[in-house]
Amino acid sequence: AEGIADTNAELVRILEISHVAVSKHLSILLDLGVVQYIRKGVMKIYKIREEGIKEFSRCMENFLEKFPK
Repeated sequence: AEGIADTNAELVRILEISHVAVSKHLSILLDLGVVQYIRKGVMKIYKIREEGIKEFSRCMENFLEKFPK
């Protein structure tokens, strides 16, 4: 099983940021493959993809290697 599942509304409550901000960030994370969702009625349940996190981490490491320390 990968990640923790939650709804957009629950993330708004936990993170104490606007619904618009949560939606925007989730959209970016979806595009990057870091999260996925399933529909339950009208709700989307978001879940972290472990493989997506690993791939994002590898990309960031490669990116940061291009800068002098």
